[in-house]
Amino acid sequence: MGSLINLGYLMGLIIFVYAVLGVFLFGDIKENYPMTERLNFQNWFNAFVTLIRMTTGENWNELMNALSMSKDEFNNCVEFPKYADFKNAGYKTVGCGNAMNA
Repeated sequence: MGSLINLGYLMGLIIFVYAVLGVFLFGDIKENYPMTERLNFQNWFNAFVTLIRMTTGENWNELMNALSMSKDEFNNCVEFPKYADFKNAGYKTVGCGNAMNA
């Protein structure tokens, strides 16, 4: 039983580190299907829940695809007012993912 608890702590630590990294890399990507207001990387808690959901295997491939889309004629990102802070901060990839980050 003790080794299962240790394994759970290790898994939680790994997800914690990847959640922080996910917020850093993907925090400026707009919500577009399959990303919702709860399934995204815009803050640490949402990133943590998203990664736990991805470890269960539920729609991880669609989320990975949405994070790697770049803005082109097939993927025109929708403007949302809550992303004005990202634009003012100088982010260049506001709203779309980047295939190099995925």
